[in-house]
Amino acid sequence: MFATVPPHAVTIHATRPEGSARNVWPGEVAAVEPLGSRVRVSVDGLLPIVAEITSDSLERLDLLVRPRVWVSVKATEVEVYPA
Repeated sequence: MFATVPPHAVTIHATRPEGSARNVWPGEVAAVEPLGSRVRVSVDGLLPIVAEITSDSLERLDLLVRPRVWVSVKATEVEVYPA
């Protein structure tokens, strides 16, 4: 079995988030790739993942300077497939 999460369903936080998302873990920004008005952010950590955020979020989170982040994904966004 393997699981996927669409990049637009991944949320990046500056501090550990509180809320309904149960899948939360720390990570470090590994790469930032502009995609028009959006930005794809690769995060290394316990579970490496890719997030797609707005350019405004990139600036607000200061990801180019502060590489340590928290990532969250709601369980309803995870798709599981047989291997």
